[in-house]
Amino acid sequence: MERQTILIKITNLLHFWETGDQAGIANIFTKEAVFNSSAHGVVKSNDLIAKTLSVDFDGPEVSLRSSNYFIAQIPDTLKYVFTMYVYGILKKGENDFLVFGATATGYLTQVDGALLFSDFIFSVNWFEGNSKLLNKWIAPKGNRYWQAGDLGKNIVSEIDAPWHKYGQLIGLGTEEELLKQSYAKYAWAIDQADFVLLSSMFSSHACGNFTPMGDLSGKHQIISTMKDFRQPWPYMQHFGEGLRVKIDPDQAEARLIIGRIIPQQYETAIQKKQYGAYYDLTMKKINNDWVIYHFTYNPGWFSDIADIIQD
Repeated sequence: MERQTILIKITNLLHFWETGDQAGIANIFTKEAVFNSSAHGVVKSNDLIAKTLSVDFDGPEVSLRSSNYFIAQIPDTLKYVFTMYVYGILKKGENDFLVFGATATGYLTQVDGALLFSDFIFSVNWFEGNSKLLNKWIAPKGNRYWQAGDLGKNIVSEIDAPWHKYGQLIGLGTEEELLKQSYAKYAWAIDQADFVLLSSMFSSHACGNFTPMGDLSGKHQIISTMKDFRQPWPYMQHFGEGLRVKIDPDQAEARLIIGRIIPQQYETAIQKKQYGAYYDLTMKKINNDWVIYHFTYNPGWFSDIADIIQD
């Protein structure tokens, strides 16, 4: 129940944000909430957060969507932690557009029986298109390395990622949902260049085809190659959606199919999805965590899983 409630809260937040609903935004944050954004700075209190977000998208048409959910409860509390990716598409006229991608994490807590956002950290990874359509935002640095004067990141995985902050978390949802959100952990790790976290996502004897890196075998080769591959793209972001899960009867192994979402493909985020690739992953359950045992990345556009998977 909590998982679905939190997903509804996230959907509502993005809807209120894109429509500029100031009252709606204020009502889903606690009074003492903190919004820490690479695009806005730090904003405190539900009223100021609502005032800030409600004027972000004056002018252009906008649609916001999210993916890559990880949702868990912090043990012995009524507090919940989430991570997700957000992408937005802004259009003004026929040819003026902007697409952006962002990483988000935060907390919800129970207040008088209602789940409300108490902390929301929002980090914009990249812009593509006319950045003037979001002229109220501090733009991301884009496709370049650090330079003197750059602001530090407001999400530091080694400090902020829930898998590092808490020794144990209570996963919310069915086993199929927990499997799907293992991809969110993998994508977060490689996109944040957190190679300790990434290493935890592979079994010792993992192998597979890691296009464009080729066939790799063993955790050491996989991580060392992915580390070299990742470095030239500080804005990297792997949006994905779980399309199919098949768990073996012994509950120790599973097949997971993830569709790769390419936000730049859409004119609006509500169009039928066209996935740019898919991951075919064999997962093993080790110490109660799902990790990758065999990895295959298959580039190529498709819209229906029946087009790529026959069984």
